[in-house]
Amino acid sequence: MIKFFRKIRYNLMEQNKTGRYFKYAIGEIILVVIGILIALQINNWNEDRKLKAEYVSDLNTIKENLKSDSITINTNLINGRRINEERQSFLNKDSSVDKSALIDLLGRPNLFLDNSGFENAKNKGTLIHIKNDSLKAILNAYYIKEIEIAKARQEKIIKNSSMLRTYYLQAGNNTAGVSQSEIMNNLMLQSPFRHLLRTNLASRNNIIQQFEDMLKLNIKLSKTIDHELKHFQ
Repeated sequence: MIKFFRKIRYNLMEQNKTGRYFKYAIGEIILVVIGILIALQINNWNEDRKLKAEYVSDLNTIKENLKSDSITINTNLINGRRINEERQSFLNKDSSVDKSALIDLLGRPNLFLDNSGFENAKNKGTLIHIKNDSLKAILNAYYIKEIEIAKARQEKIIKNSSMLRTYYLQAGNNTAGVSQSEIMNNLMLQSPFRHLLRTNLASRNNIIQQFEDMLKLNIKLSKTIDHELKHFQ
């Protein structure tokens, strides 16, 4: 009988040990799961912080590019307006125009905008994280739509200017010893040259308007970026 009770007692003790071990194992599993969740959360937090830092850095780079662009656009506007005024005066046969200076007018606009920050951000996928729809729309309008239109118009002017320069060089070769002013006067007697000059003037007027629009968009985009960066200060 004593052995029987001892056996029951032993079985109960073993059951209690098994229960304690089971509870301990469950506790260990819970702790491991909690540790994994915390590690994942920390990793996600670090990744989020890294993405935000890259986002801010890329926006600051784009903002610096915009400052450089504004100088380029303003320079093109000043030169373009001056050239067009002189060309228009020349077409109007204003005798006060220095015709020797008109050789410079056969040049072309040089619109080399810095889109390195935008392209870098786009290639890295940083722009995907933009939640500001207004910023996204202005970025696309400036770096995709406006620049492509300006490039197309600039190419048209380049082609037209090359034709004008060809006329001028041929006239110079055929009239050795003739002054630049006289060459331009002779060319103005030729209707194809006058037509090209008028076409060039119209194209330049269009691109000047384009530059003015781009400058406004440049300022607007810069202000929008400033507003966006305030959320990360």
